[in-house]
Amino acid sequence: MGYIFGFNALHQGENIQDVIWIGIVSNGLASIILFAYGIIGIWSNWSDFAKIYMWGSAIVTALITLGLSIAGW
Repeated sequence: MGYIFGFNALHQGENIQDVIWIGIVSNGLASIILFAYGIIGIWSNWSDFAKIYMWGSAIVTALITLGLSIAGW
């Protein structure tokens, strides 16, 4: 919902700094959790496809966080 409100606010020319913070926090925490689970071996018994998917998700959420952090300032 935060992203939807932000999208609407952007098109109305309003400040969307709060929405950027929502994205940084939500994607940043997701990335931390995914990396932590991968590092401690939660996915060790999963298929190769599943492991690649999860590591990819960790990387993508980290990149989204980085992008929002850079673009949001």
